[in-house]
Amino acid sequence: MKNIKHILLFILPLFAFYSCEDNDASNPEFGDTDLPHIYMEWTENIARKIGEKVEFSPQVSPSDGATYKWTLDGEVIGTTKNISFTVNEYMTKELVFEVERNGVINSRTASLLCPQPFVPKSYSKKSLGFLAKGGGISDVDWDNITHLVLSSIVVNINDAGAYTLDKTIFDDLNASALVAYAHHNGVYVLLEVSGVLGSYLNASPVYGSYTFYDAAINDNTYTSLASDILSTANDNGFDGINIYMDKANTATGAFGEPGKLKRFYEQIANTAPATKTIDGNNYDYLLSLSVVGGWTRGSLAGVVNIPQFDWINILAFGAEDLSPTAHSAQWYAEQEVGVWLGWQGPIVPSRIVLVVPAFGLRYFGVPANYTWANLSEYTQYIPYSNLCSSYIDAPSKNIIENKPFVNANTECDVIYYDGLPAIQTKVAYALTKDIGGIGLWSVENDSKEISKSLMRQINISLGN
Repeated sequence: MKNIKHILLFILPLFAFYSCEDNDASNPEFGDTDLPHIYMEWTENIARKIGEKVEFSPQVSPSDGATYKWTLDGEVIGTTKNISFTVNEYMTKELVFEVERNGVINSRTASLLCPQPFVPKSYSKKSLGFLAKGGGISDVDWDNITHLVLSSIVVNINDAGAYTLDKTIFDDLNASALVAYAHHNGVYVLLEVSGVLGSYLNASPVYGSYTFYDAAINDNTYTSLASDILSTANDNGFDGINIYMDKANTATGAFGEPGKLKRFYEQIANTAPATKTIDGNNYDYLLSLSVVGGWTRGSLAGVVNIPQFDWINILAFGAEDLSPTAHSAQWYAEQEVGVWLGWQGPIVPSRIVLVVPAFGLRYFGVPANYTWANLSEYTQYIPYSNLCSSYIDAPSKNIIENKPFVNANTECDVIYYDGLPAIQTKVAYALTKDIGGIGLWSVENDSKEISKSLMRQINISLGN
């Protein structure tokens, strides 16, 4: 999952120094019990297709007296430092490189995947997971999702006013491996493009930031921006694009140039490929967009019914207030879905995916002291997985009251979140409206324990 290039940059010069000099005062001998360090390009998830090679040439220091062993699911496949072998079967196996020196052992472990040909999962409703920056392949519950969205590449604007695409998410996550794992599990995977997010934990756009919007409405850049976004997704093997536009923060709750913004969305829609070829078969190229709830929702009303866009993700969470209250209440989810089904779109139910949170919002202190200027001093966003670790009964509840909220003048400490009961209630509502599915922001913050997992509860409740 995590790439260790930054470690290599620091360590390799040191290794080169030791390996090129004789043992003397400037290059002392290593002790008999020193740990043999391993330096190489290594990730926790490796994907290769049939006929492709797995090759590694690690450097080890100290290496005098060291022995080496490579194993694949426990079977020894090599006893030299370097290894090269051709993948000749579909597999998901554990690849281990082990170095032993005078009884001291160091190792590297990875999951090696040779994906089966893509066969999309059958499902009743979309069970969609967002994987946000900082998460990795091992965070994805492949058994309980039908679609995955990777968030995100970010549209920035430099000092000269030209846009740039921040693709640093690919520094820590191997895109080709992610796509391989998704397709192996019958899951479609989309790349999200967004504006600047203040936090990937709660998907919050930076207030007053319009980097994506400004580039999208610019007469001179909107076509090249659309082209660069599509190229980035296609070059990395993604099955489509999800667009998460900057949040409109103006007094009217709308962007100033809605016509030009729609022009950008149409440029994406009209230049995106109609199909994607996966393992020799053609599938629809997927386009979706994310919208936030609340009074700014109207800013994208003009674009949701562009026919090429397959669905919209309604992010109905993260609503802070000056009085402690649930940020993702049932009424809020129903309101947002209802608005888009009614006057806001309106759009057909199958084109809506209601997205629920995998995080809690904690309020503490005396609410009478809260202001919009200092609210961040009295609030904290907490991953759902952390809540499960800290509170044994967290999955069975939707609120944790360390100090219940009584009134504005009384100190409180309360955490609002979606536990398993909230998921069941929201999915039940979604089914009554026959919407297209439920999504989770974001899977790296979900519990890895099956009995506590929000993603699993979503999928089961949807009937998939």
